[in-house]
Amino acid sequence: NASKADIEEIVKWLKSIKILDDSRFANAFVHDKIFLSKWGINKVVAGLRYRNISDEVIMKAVLSIDQDKYFNVAKEVFDNIYKNEK
Repeated sequence: NASKADIEEIVKWLKSIKILDDSRFANAFVHDKIFLSKWGINKVVAGLRYRNISDEVIMKAVLSIDQDKYFNVAKEVFDNIYKNEK
């Protein structure tokens, strides 16, 4: 079993080589949840806050979204809801 000091050293090393990185995680999370899972911005932000990602990192990740692609996803979701209500 690893000691607490060993674990802290490994985490520190992973952060130094950008393997553990909140920005990287947030960007991937935003992209996957919006474009693959079809989540909205509010749900994505809530998911990141639940994971204790800072608001600054969340904002940067959300603002990095291609607005035209996001609009297409939102339209697709709306069309599917509207189609199912007919």
